[in-house]
This record gives sequence, structure tokens and C-alpha cells, in this order.
Amino acid sequence: MNIKIANSVEQIESIRPLANEWKEMCSCDRFGLEVDISIFLAGLMDLVDGDDSDLLLLMNKDNIVGILGLTKFQSPFGREQVANEHYMFIKKGHSVSGSKRLIDAARKWAKSKGCSHLIMNASNAASDLHDKVCRLYERIGLIKFETSYIQEIL
Repeated sequence: MNIKIANSVEQIESIRPLANEWKEMCSCDRFGLEVDISIFLAGLMDLVDGDDSDLLLLMNKDNIVGILGLTKFQSPFGREQVANEHYMFIKKGHSVSGSKRLIDAARKWAKSKGCSHLIMNASNAASDLHDKVCRLYERIGLIKFETSYIQEIL
């Protein structure tokens, strides 16, 4: 498996089957959040088009088996530049080695953009793998940083 940076609408559209697989696993409805794959793919395209963002593709031959979006921002606490992960998903059967490859690539991306920190996220909405992802992050040296809560406003 290797890593590429997405750079075209065609690549984003080729993520649709992977996005549909993610949609089947996600728990967004538990939080009152609707999932529209076209909107999700448009958000990925925004990462590709952004000056301070990219979308990493985990490739197995010519097939995309994982994605990890990244944005760069100025820390609200000081002068540091921070890379923040968005939308990490890896196809079943590739998650063990794929996670490590994508996170290593995210670290390299962050360093190449002048970032001093990398934030990785674990979402209960993304899937029921939240706790497993948290354990992975802690095992590879990340430190718990924030906790978020959500409520649907009717």
C-alpha cells in the first residue's frame, strides 16, 4: 500500500464506493445527523482545493482503500501551526497497517507544512470503533486533548 495526495475531481468521485461503505458503518443517525454522500464528497473536494489542506489517499494498487483529510491552522494559544485530521476512514481488511501508514503520512504532511502539532480525531458519529481508535492513538503516542458533546436542537 502507498499514499497519494488527491488532486482531481475524478479521484474524489472514485471515493464514492468507500464513502458508501463508511455510511453503512457510521452512527450519525444516533445523533440526529443525516449523511449525504454527495455533500461528504464535496467536503473532501474542498480539502483538495484548499491552500492549507489536502486529502491523503491510501492506495492498494489502483484502488483507494483509505482516506485522511488534513487542514492546517494557527493555534489559538500561541504561534504554533497545527495540522488537524478530518475524515479518516479505512476499508475493512486494511485498517491495521493502513492506519499506521496514513498517520505516518499525516505526520510527514504536517512537518512539510511547518506544523509543530498534529491533532487526530475519534468520532462516535463516524463509527462504533471510537474506543478502538482512541486506544490506537494512545498506543502510538498521541495524548487526549479535547472532548466534544452534541445535542440536536429541535
